[in-house]
Amino acid sequence: MFIYLSFLINALLIGWEAIQLRTIGRQYFQNIMNIIDFIRCFTTVLFGIFLLYDFEHSIMTWIMIVLNIIRGITGFRAFGNTRYYTKLLQMCFDRMKYFLLIFIYSTLALGIMNSIASNQENITFKSLWSSSFDIIAGTTDSFYQENTIQTITYILAITVNMIIMLNMIISILGDVFDEFQLDAEIYNYSEMADIIFEIDQLLSFRNKKNKLSYLHVCMHAYEKPTDNWKGKIIDIREYLKDKFLNESLKPLIDENNNQIKKIEENAALNFKSMNNIVNTIDEKVTNFNMMNEKNESNYKIIDEKVAVVDEDFITNFKMMNEKNESNFKMMDEKNESNFKMMDEKVVAIDEKVITNFKMMNEKNESNFKATDEKVITNFKMMNEKNESNFKMMDEKMNAFQNKVGEIEGAISSINENIQLLLSVLSKKSDL
Repeated sequence: MFIYLSFLINALLIGWEAIQLRTIGRQYFQNIMNIIDFIRCFTTVLFGIFLLYDFEHSIMTWIMIVLNIIRGITGFRAFGNTRYYTKLLQMCFDRMKYFLLIFIYSTLALGIMNSIASNQENITFKSLWSSSFDIIAGTTDSFYQENTIQTITYILAITVNMIIMLNMIISILGDVFDEFQLDAEIYNYSEMADIIFEIDQLLSFRNKKNKLSYLHVCMHAYEKPTDNWKGKIIDIREYLKDKFLNESLKPLIDENNNQIKKIEENAALNFKSMNNIVNTIDEKVTNFNMMNEKNESNYKIIDEKVAVVDEDFITNFKMMNEKNESNFKMMDEKNESNFKMMDEKVVAIDEKVITNFKMMNEKNESNFKATDEKVITNFKMMNEKNESNFKMMDEKMNAFQNKVGEIEGAISSINENIQLLLSVLSKKSDL
């Protein structure tokens, strides 16, 4: 009976998926859950075939059961109280995927270290995975502490897998819960919309008209919301909205507004006083303008008088210019006559200088010739004296060399005599 009931339920679910596949088309395979449902349908049909032929396959049966359990979990989305947790589980697994890689790596590494430390010949699943994974559950029998290496491995396993990894997963799940609480309503309504969309696909199997519509969520107007714990982030937000803003910030804002009003009143009074001061300044400016008008009239009178004086000055200046021009002409004529006289005198002086210079050149040439002849004769006399002196020096050097040769001959004869004496003395000593 149980088998027939399960086949009936799976047949309905397979029909559900077939209708979705036909209505959506290729978009059906863009969702991961639809792919899992498709594989589940295939494994369920295959399990039924195996069951008819009395063929047992434990792995296939296990896969079929797991996929059906996953499908059963997705069915909880239809209920308001469980819809929340299905999405939360999905987010937890999504955030944990990279952490699980590190956890699997550390567990395998600790299993290998334990098997090497315990000198196990064969690496089995128990030594590779179960021994290190059991530490999380508190089972430490597989880690024997017989030597130092096993003790170090045990300490590393406790520190890494039991302390660090567990605390990491707790912190990750806590952050996921806080993040989920912020958008819990959005996730809730999105799941509702997905379920409604799936049901609408079944209902529109025959009538394929696409109509855009809105999702209306109705709430009871007189029911108070429950005081369930909504997470740290939302609790902080509510605290900021209700208590902090109303009790702390509002009094400060009111005080600031009162102070601003007082400042505005004082500013208005100061503005009035400034207006009075500006009015007095305007009166003074008008008086100053009157004074300027009077001064302008006086300036005009002075300008007229100055114009008359300028005309007299111009006439006098013209007369002075005419007199100066006549005087300058007389001076120019006198200067020209003086310059001519000076030129004649300069020419005469130049002629005298040239004649004197020629006479001096002739005298210098004669003197230079006489001095050259004297220098040449003196140089010849000096050369003759030097040659005679050099000859005398050569003769003296030759005589000195001869004497040195005679002295060397005498020294050599003395050395020969000394050697003879030494030989005679040596012979006498021998006798």
